[in-house]
Amino acid sequence: MIAKPPTVFVSYAWEDDVKVWVRNFATRLRREGGIDVHIDQWHLAPGDPLPAFMENAVRTNDFVLLVCTPKYKAKSDTRQGGVGYEGDIITGEVFAKANHRKFIPILRKGDWLSAAPSFLLAKVYIDLRGDPYNESAYQDLLNALHGRLERPPTLGLAPAFSGENPDASGNLSKLIAHSVVAQPAIVRNWPQPIKAPRSSVSSVL
Repeated sequence: MIAKPPTVFVSYAWEDDVKVWVRNFATRLRREGGIDVHIDQWHLAPGDPLPAFMENAVRTNDFVLLVCTPKYKAKSDTRQGGVGYEGDIITGEVFAKANHRKFIPILRKGDWLSAAPSFLLAKVYIDLRGDPYNESAYQDLLNALHGRLERPPTLGLAPAFSGENPDASGNLSKLIAHSVVAQPAIVRNWPQPIKAPRSSVSSVL
C-alpha cells in the first residue's frame, strides 16, 4: 500500500524574486520529492476570498513552510497583509495544539535575526540561501517532511567501573564471590520460660 504523500503549504511575502523562487521550489518538491505542495499561485483564482484560503491552508496541511526574508519578518511582526494574517493563524495553532514541528522556517534572504519573525526566532530552521541553495539542507527538509528523521544508535552496555579494586591476584570475580558467601545463621539458646508447679490442693467449694 502506497503511503499518502505529505501535504505542504508555503507561506511567503510577495516579492518578485521570492515569488519566482517559491514557484520553482514548490515544483521541485512536487516532481522530485513526492510532496503535495499548495501555494497561492496555483490554488487561488480571481475573486477567491484570500482569508478563507489562508485559514484552510494553514490548518489542513500536514506542514507549513515559512520562507523567511527581511520583508517577511517586517510584515509578520507588524501583522500586515496576508503574512500578518497567517502569523495570527499560526500562533493560534501552536498555542492550541502545541504542534511545533508542523511549522518549518526556511531562511531564504538575509541572516536569521533580520529575516525571522519574532515567533520563529527560537526555532530550528533550514538554510536555503543562495543559488543554488545547499543540497544537503534541501535533503534534510525532504527527510523531515517524509518523517525520516535520523534515529540514535542502539544503546550499549555500560563499561566496567574503573574504580573497582581487584585483590592481589587480580581476580576481581573471586573477591566479589567471597563477599557474597552466606554466613551461618546465629543460633541463640534463650532460657525457656519457667512453668509454675501444678497445685496438689483441691479447691474447696
